Amino acid sequence: MSSALKLFLSLAAIVVALFVGTAVYLYSNPVGFSLWLGRQALTSSGLGRGTVDGPRGELRVFAGGEGPTVVLLHGLGDQAASWVKIASGLTSRHRVVVPDLAGHGDSEPSDGALALGDLVEGLEAVIADEPDAQSPVTLVGQDLGGWVAVLYALEHPDRVERLVLVDSLGLAREEPVSRLPSNPEQARALVEALGTSKGRPLADFVLDDMVQKIRRGPVRRLYGSVEPGDYLEDRLPAVEVPVAVIWGEDDALTPVAWGEYFARRLPEAHLVLLRGCGHVPQQSCPEDLLRSLRKVLGQDRR
Repeated sequence: MSSALKLFLSLAAIVVALFVGTAVYLYSNPVGFSLWLGRQALTSSGLGRGTVDGPRGELRVFAGGEGPTVVLLHGLGDQAASWVKIASGLTSRHRVVVPDLAGHGDSEPSDGALALGDLVEGLEAVIADEPDAQSPVTLVGQDLGGWVAVLYALEHPDRVERLVLVDSLGLAREEPVSRLPSNPEQARALVEALGTSKGRPLADFVLDDMVQKIRRGPVRRLYGSVEPGDYLEDRLPAVEVPVAVIWGEDDALTPVAWGEYFARRLPEAHLVLLRGCGHVPQQSCPEDLLRSLRKVLGQDRR
């Protein structure tokens, strides 16, 4: 056998091994691979990756752009890459900061008890680490991120310029779909309620992976620690900053009635409905959400 043929066969074997290894990894960890791709896209969009020392360990933060600071806060069980379709669209006139909330993504604590207070304190550490930490920031929070944003604004009204609540949690109301699926059918129902699949059915092995990761992740840890006093119904009138409430009209997880309640109870709030959008508009209809955010932030003055 010639040396050239031996080299070719060796290279072919390496390629096959890499292909098989990648296929096995994708099959065994499809959710993790999807999240990894999103985080790579976030850094490729111009946001640098760094860490901040939080009260319970290091917090992962992505940031970029110049101008007044906007902090984008993701939802329950999600992570910073949720905002990959939005973040770079705001960096031309704002500094955009996108953290993994405490206990989510690459942010610690990775196990053990997790309380809303940990997330609020982690957000405080992220904001305090900013170069212009003395200037008030805009907090844009979707789902759990909205709940954390309100709690932070109640504790630090002087450090918040405005709030933007996007299909937010925080009300003591039962959601129509469980966030803790125990089988693929329940996972499929959750994906449909989130509105992120765009009508494409997910394979069973992906749904199985979702069930396992959700059960081991921050959703269960946080749900078990929520206290009655954490809910916002009685606390909303005390919010002292302007609030934009942005809601997907087709949200099947936190219905529009929730958004109407937030807008009614908050002293300085207005409601914006996104037609045809679901619970995670930064993923399902990012152009519509970005347009609304630019108006709120003054980037679009038309």
